[in-house]
Amino acid sequence: MEFMAISTKQWMSGFGIALFFASGIVISAGTTLKAADITVDVRVLVTPGPDLSAEQVVYAQLEALQAWQGERVDDALRQVWAFAHPKNKRTTGPIQRFGAMLSGPGYAALIGHQSHDIQWLDEKPDSKATTAAVFVRVLARDGQFYGFVWQLAKADISSGEVWMTTIVSPAQLTGEQLSGSPQSSLKKKDVYPLERPIVETG
Repeated sequence: MEFMAISTKQWMSGFGIALFFASGIVISAGTTLKAADITVDVRVLVTPGPDLSAEQVVYAQLEALQAWQGERVDDALRQVWAFAHPKNKRTTGPIQRFGAMLSGPGYAALIGHQSHDIQWLDEKPDSKATTAAVFVRVLARDGQFYGFVWQLAKADISSGEVWMTTIVSPAQLTGEQLSGSPQSSLKKKDVYPLERPIVETG
């Protein structure tokens, strides 16, 4: 698989989206991140803390979304909500509204997805960084791959300065498909067309 480096600024300007989805090239400034040393048991809430890295936060949310069935507020959805940045929560909350947004157009591919991987869009953030961005690819229930841009920022909360998610772009088809995968209720209407701009959710 060929890799190309591209900056977050280029990606968000639309250049990266057009290049990625027109060519099927995986865009990254590095290699696919391995397991982030965090396993989410949806029965036990993982709370934001200074000891968690940006990629661990993304993995925690992805694993919770993988467990969530999109039907009600449960421990899996509470786990996703726990890592939403305070600014994001003010825009998308309360949690019932947040869940409805995830179940709607643009994000349904995340619900109960089969697998996921993430790649840095820019360099891996160091200890002084206050923002980070990754490309997330998920294999959805319908057997197709969808891409998302996941942006994070540091937030000052009671436990200290922690990584939390500020923006997630709507789903974009990557053009890949895993043959023989089970079909699901995920419809074409649940995915934004390529020309739709990335929007901030918080």
